[in-house]
Amino acid sequence: MVPGMPIATRAKMSTRFLLLAAAGVAAVGLSACDSASGPTGTADKGTRQVTVVGAGEVQGTPDTLTVNASIEFVAPDVSGAMNQ
Repeated sequence: MVPGMPIATRAKMSTRFLLLAAAGVAAVGLSACDSASGPTGTADKGTRQVTVVGAGEVQGTPDTLTVNASIEFVAPDVSGAMNQ
């Protein structure tokens, strides 16, 4: 054992903790997706309702640029293609 080196069991414990945390988040997220949620489709006269529909546009200067470029030369041999 080298002094100052992490112990392998600590890494396993943190991996287990991360897996359990991810499983917990997934369980909470999936529990919100039950089939009974949402509008019921039957509204009585006392029910009030608001419907909103909209669209938006964001304008700004992008901070990244991606360029894909290619050049192709066709010649009978490599030397001819390189000299073009």
